[in-house]
Amino acid sequence: MVTENFGIHGTLTFSTLNDDGSVCDSATSDNIICYTGLNVMLPALLWDFIEDQNTTMGSPFSVAYCAPIMGAVGTGVATPADSDVALVTEVARAQVMAAGITNGSAGIDGYLSFSFLFGLPGSNYSIIEAGVFLQGAAAVPGSGSLFDHATLAAVSWSTTQLATLVAQFSFGNS
Repeated sequence: MVTENFGIHGTLTFSTLNDDGSVCDSATSDNIICYTGLNVMLPALLWDFIEDQNTTMGSPFSVAYCAPIMGAVGTGVATPADSDVALVTEVARAQVMAAGITNGSAGIDGYLSFSFLFGLPGSNYSIIEAGVFLQGAAAVPGSGSLFDHATLAAVSWSTTQLATLVAQFSFGNS
């Protein structure tokens, strides 16, 4: 008998940067996958699998994409839940600037990662939450569908620091 335990697991890492690009402060946390974003990802994944045969099947499916993908950070306090649709108190968001994959193999999950670069904030913040939105708009906090949400150990972000958010998702049986 084969046991299948396929799943998605993610981590988010928020880091502030010194002038020379080195990390000043950083926090990493496991996140929770949120249904609103999952329900955007699934039709996009389906579309990728069947788009070449959609017409043959009578065109039952519409074109679906996850983009644009936005990283967001905030100052709100809450326990992330799979029913979340927004960060508690979003203070900044950025569009994905880099992405990559690591192929899986026997006993090793595959990984998908996204990196986001945040410009200088208008105020000093203590960042304690982060998330990734699918189909989000850059200038509209809370827009799009929240795919994942995490609570972080507090990271101080000053008006003189750039910051990054790295989201890494494992897909597999491990």
